[in-house]
Amino acid sequence: MIKYNLDGEVLWEKEHDFGFSDTSVGNSGGVYAISSFVQAPSNNFISSGTYHESGVSYCYNFITNTQGDSLFFQKFVSGSADCISPRYVFNNKIYSIKTNSSTGYKYAIEIDENLEIINETILENSNEYSARSIIDQDLNVYTKKSEGGGARFRKYSIDGDLQLEETHDKPCDLMAINTEGYLTCYDKSLLQLNDDLSIRWFTPKEDLIDVPSSLGPHERFIVPTDDGGLILGGDIGDSFLSVIYLVKVDSEGVKEWHKSYIEFPLTEMLGLVAVEDGYVLAAYSGTLSNLWLVKLNEQGLLLSTEEADGFTQDRYFDIYPNPAYQTVNIQFREAFSGSLLIYNVEGQRMFQATLYNEQSFSHAVEGLPSGIYIVQLLEEKTGKAQSAKFAKY
Repeated sequence: MIKYNLDGEVLWEKEHDFGFSDTSVGNSGGVYAISSFVQAPSNNFISSGTYHESGVSYCYNFITNTQGDSLFFQKFVSGSADCISPRYVFNNKIYSIKTNSSTGYKYAIEIDENLEIINETILENSNEYSARSIIDQDLNVYTKKSEGGGARFRKYSIDGDLQLEETHDKPCDLMAINTEGYLTCYDKSLLQLNDDLSIRWFTPKEDLIDVPSSLGPHERFIVPTDDGGLILGGDIGDSFLSVIYLVKVDSEGVKEWHKSYIEFPLTEMLGLVAVEDGYVLAAYSGTLSNLWLVKLNEQGLLLSTEEADGFTQDRYFDIYPNPAYQTVNIQFREAFSGSLLIYNVEGQRMFQATLYNEQSFSHAVEGLPSGIYIVQLLEEKTGKAQSAKFAKY
């Protein structure tokens, strides 16, 4: 376990191996793949997940204090009724959903900080099909099952009573509850439901990320923001290139910004948390086989990362969409005067323009061969040069 401050500096680092022999590391951080991580009312950390040892799969729970010191560890054979993953903390109480692998029923459970069950209720008719689930802060339980190109939704009380059921022809994969209390789904497109499970709004994929369908996007997470909006994260790509992306939408599902981070050798988005002055994202580099933390401002612009010093810090422009298919847009943080040049990776100049007091610039790239290109800007007054890459498909 590692704890960082908001500047990306390590505050403490602790290792716990529990005596297991398999120490392989992958994009989930190691042999102990974490499925949930919460901070309990006492401020202790509770992590849950799975691991494999001698061909056997286990579920585990691990509790540490605020300094990462081990307090408690337990394991059970995967599929056991004792496997619990604490996922929600509301009003100083800890909740989770578990499934009985023998009967197929789902249970809403309240547990204490020692992982003992306080209350346990069966969700009515939940054995009819396997479904994803989520609990909101009002202790409503929602389940979702994909059906064809759409999804079936159910709403339960925390006591297990089935209150509502609706089926929509819109896709749903990842689920989140925004700060206004609405259930939202991300599956290339974006869907938000009212309290009665009717559709509140729907935003199609092309209004979020304008890339050819062959490139994805591949959805990794959906994170609520304090303004009622959401951050969508994932990766775009094929065998030619993989790029991570973020999309910010407002409380009505309207896109506010879209950023792709081609400057970094990052291939898979792992997670994101909102902080008081922006966001911190975690991502995995398949090229370098390591994990990254990257600090962003509220507009998704890169502020700092220890791994990437010199790539984009203090850059005064942004490129989107990235990858580009028909048009590449360049947005300046302040009015720009000077030269704009585009090169291919072999150093051939593909385009040049002189700009005066411009806030933005757009250039058609559909005639360019697929590949990586470099945009270079030369300020007229200072002669300062900055550059950034974009991909053309």
